[in-house]
Amino acid sequence: MNSLRPGSIHAPVIETEPPEHRHARLDAALVEAVRLAFRSAPRARRTLEAAGLRPGDVRGQDDLPRIPVTRKDALVALQ
Repeated sequence: MNSLRPGSIHAPVIETEPPEHRHARLDAALVEAVRLAFRSAPRARRTLEAAGLRPGDVRGQDDLPRIPVTRKDALVALQ
C-alpha cells in the first residue's frame, strides 16, 4: 500500500528515478551548462580558461571541484 498522499510528489519521474539515472541526468545537465556558459558568457569563459578548463574537460559531477566558484560578493567587481 502506498502511504503517499495524492499530489505529494510533484515530478514523479524525476523524484522516483533510480540513483544511477539521476546521476547520469545531472552529469548531462552540468556538461550542457558548462558548454553553454563557455560559449555564451564571456566572464564564465575567462574564468574557466584561467582554471585551464575547456568544455570537453567537464564530463560530470566528479569534475565539479575543478570548476572555480564565483562568490556573490565578487559579482559587483566582475561587472
